[in-house]
Amino acid sequence: MLKISIDQKLSQRIAFKLLVAYNVIEVIIMSELTKIPYVGKATAASLNLIGYETIASLKGADPEEMYQKECDVRGQMVDRCQLYMYRMVVYYASSKNPDPKKLKWWIWKD
Repeated sequence: MLKISIDQKLSQRIAFKLLVAYNVIEVIIMSELTKIPYVGKATAASLNLIGYETIASLKGADPEEMYQKECDVRGQMVDRCQLYMYRMVVYYASSKNPDPKKLKWWIWKD
């Protein structure tokens, strides 16, 4: 049987608690962002990657800057559809009563 010192056990407990806390925060972030139409886990993760963790944080953001930031962070060009999605999510976050007809990412194409 492997013997683990008290310090190692304590470190494991702390690491486990941090992991659980991180996952809880991640679920909260994902669940709020995924309330936006057509935003799933992947888009929510991309938004989080570029610094947007809540719907409120998207209000007044610049979709073109968001898209460029994601390209820079990933080190490659991202599918242009992501820009259209960013236009839609910023509209959603910035509007008190967003028009349901405008809550489809594909209508935000160039």
